[in-house]
Amino acid sequence: VALRNLSVSADAEVKVVQEGGIPRLIEMLHSADESGKEQALLALRNFSTSPDNASKIVRDKGLPSLVQCLRSDDDKVNEHAIVVLRNIAVHAEVDLETAREGGLPPLVSLLRCPDEQVQEQAILALRSLSVNHMNEVTIVNDGGVPSMMELLLAPQEAIQLQAISAVRTLSASYENQAKIVEQGGLPLIIGLLRSPNVQVQEHAAGAIRNMATSVNLKAKILESDGLAPIIALTRSHSNTAQEAALASLFSLSFDAGALVKLAEYGGIPPLVQLLGSPNDEIQALSAGIARNLSASQETESELVEAGVLTPMILLLSSPNKAAQEHAASTLKNLSASAAHKVRMVQEGCIKPLLQMLPHPDAAIQEPAAVALRNLS
Repeated sequence: VALRNLSVSADAEVKVVQEGGIPRLIEMLHSADESGKEQALLALRNFSTSPDNASKIVRDKGLPSLVQCLRSDDDKVNEHAIVVLRNIAVHAEVDLETAREGGLPPLVSLLRCPDEQVQEQAILALRSLSVNHMNEVTIVNDGGVPSMMELLLAPQEAIQLQAISAVRTLSASYENQAKIVEQGGLPLIIGLLRSPNVQVQEHAAGAIRNMATSVNLKAKILESDGLAPIIALTRSHSNTAQEAALASLFSLSFDAGALVKLAEYGGIPPLVQLLGSPNDEIQALSAGIARNLSASQETESELVEAGVLTPMILLLSSPNKAAQEHAASTLKNLSASAAHKVRMVQEGCIKPLLQMLPHPDAAIQEPAAVALRNLS
């Protein structure tokens, strides 16, 4: 207890470390006395916030002892051991060492611990460790996905937030995406798009963004009624949520059925509005989706009625090259329809399109030339 109390004072902490306090604390982790073990872990928890001390704990062979503490029947011992491991991982590159010492299986098991603090710390640790691909594979193989799916339904917002953040990290892998779907995770993630917590929305949208890149999962997202909440996030005040939602819509918009539903669910007006966004990525994604909408006879008229022409004409002179390219192609697509030609000329398309003819990029020059030919 004395060492624990000293560990909260910066001056005393230095003296304790200099006098060999860390090795002694690590030795105490092998004690049969759970109370003494807890006090040692509390001291190490405080010490490990320092980069130098975190490295010293690793050098003094503290990792195996900490991992062993993860198998304790005492929830407080589990919690403190996890936090020490997390602190060490921040300051010292020990991700793989933690795995080699067998730290991942007990962390995965602790996701089902009835103690909320242990659950939250375990998911935080696994989220950090899963950034390493080898650890990610181990976490999934050790049954991490089903446990994380359960935590997506946790009534505690903090746990839910950490769980969806971890799932977002795992969903970057196509193999993990399949396992998430197999475990019934897709409807849960889609449900979290409607969360009142903006951070939860952001991570859920990020996971859907990852999964929408899979040809096999696009249909499942649509079948799971994912489109409406994704469209709703295009109106979010969070740029992160907006961007992730738009990236998902962009991937989905290559499906003809998705385009029709996007229009039915009122997705076109917010897209048109976002063409004027100061955020280049949001602007380019919105233009890309509009480009796909303009290529469909079922949605092109609604796109024009929503006022897409004016912002697209402005984007022809934009420094945002991706948006500029999408704008040129959108105008080319719309110019192929007799129903839009007069309106395009009236809106002032001709001069900006002419200015694109000397453009060095064929992806901009060619659609501009085709649009002018169609309008002539």
